[in-house]
Amino acid sequence: MLASLAKQLCARRPVLPQLMESLYEYKERGERPDAKTLEAALMAAMGGFSTVHIVIDAMDECPVLKGERRRLLDTICRTATAAPATLHMLCTSRKEADIGAFDALRNLSSVVLIRKALSELPVGLDATYDRLLQGIDPKFESQVASSLKWLALSSKAFRIEELAEIFILRPDRTVVLDKVERLFKPQDVLKYLSGLVLAYDIPQYPPTDSHTQVRLPHFSIREYLVSDRITKGPAARSAFSEAEAHLHIARSCLAYHLQIGDMDDDEANKCGPFLLGDYISSAWPVHLEVVPRELWPPKVAC
Repeated sequence: MLASLAKQLCARRPVLPQLMESLYEYKERGERPDAKTLEAALMAAMGGFSTVHIVIDAMDECPVLKGERRRLLDTICRTATAAPATLHMLCTSRKEADIGAFDALRNLSSVVLIRKALSELPVGLDATYDRLLQGIDPKFESQVASSLKWLALSSKAFRIEELAEIFILRPDRTVVLDKVERLFKPQDVLKYLSGLVLAYDIPQYPPTDSHTQVRLPHFSIREYLVSDRITKGPAARSAFSEAEAHLHIARSCLAYHLQIGDMDDDEANKCGPFLLGDYISSAWPVHLEVVPRELWPPKVAC
């Protein structure tokens, strides 16, 4: 990417910068310059322009494996920090967790603040997830934790309407699903899980059957949430084991089912629709069976 950007800029210049000319030596030797040399070449190529616009599209398509995306993000941060004020950069991406760290720049209104924020961005996926988890509003911590357990260990992809229902599902309360807690719009659930979930449209025919599904942006989020690593860091409060998540989902399903079963038709019509009905009826025993029996609640164990 760096070589391509530098080449495009140099194509618009009447004279090549000295540093760019020195890159031909690498070509003659059949070698490729390292990232540091290419970054310096890009800086040199930008010199002399009254303004430079760089657009990097679809960053989410850069592979996560072998650290490729991390290197891309680090390069963008260093470039934006070191570049002259004439540089204007636009990056686009679907909302992946590691790229979502750049959300911190959205409300900053000066070059100094942006460069300071760039220098403080977390390094590595674990640090990125820690920052996202630490940013959860304490008032909604339990709902977010519940939602993450469902997303991490459930056997299906949920529609956004179903996730909005999971978000207000409280298995430890007498009223498990309280209609007054329903969100104004299902999409509102995303603001409580910013950077931690990915919403994507599923087109259907006819178009009226199209819908939005949600999932964790990457398997590494699930892996981190149930790992020992998270318990040793600043986001330890968000950690859970697979058994804890399965048990939570099973208890939620049973509590949900019991509340519906205790309602007459009028009550059900007022409180509904109950969007998770199909899933809970078949999934609760599946989740429960993978939990060691010594962890089962007494009422279930009997």
